[in-house]
Amino acid sequence: MAILQRRIFYGKVGKGAELIEHVRRMDAIMTDHGVVNSMRVLSDFNSGRTDRIVVEFRYDSLSDMESVETQMLTEPGSQKDFDEFVAGLGELIHHSEVEHWRLHS
Repeated sequence: MAILQRRIFYGKVGKGAELIEHVRRMDAIMTDHGVVNSMRVLSDFNSGRTDRIVVEFRYDSLSDMESVETQMLTEPGSQKDFDEFVAGLGELIHHSEVEHWRLHS
């Protein structure tokens, strides 16, 4: 059962482009700590709320998703890198949401 994790970031007005560049850093952080999982970044094209950025990760299963998250938080130095990422993220967004979707095809 494949899982799609969507992280939806609601950026502060005018921060969309900066937010895209910031979330792309997450891919580099993951790679630096041995996590190979391609990330897809989507930006809203002037519909709904502006400056909304979606980041998607695909996993083979829920246990795969949990394993990747555990690996990210237990690799030496990863917690520091993640904390710095989250601190920078806080400057760019109002809030975020996370969704987990089961893929059927």
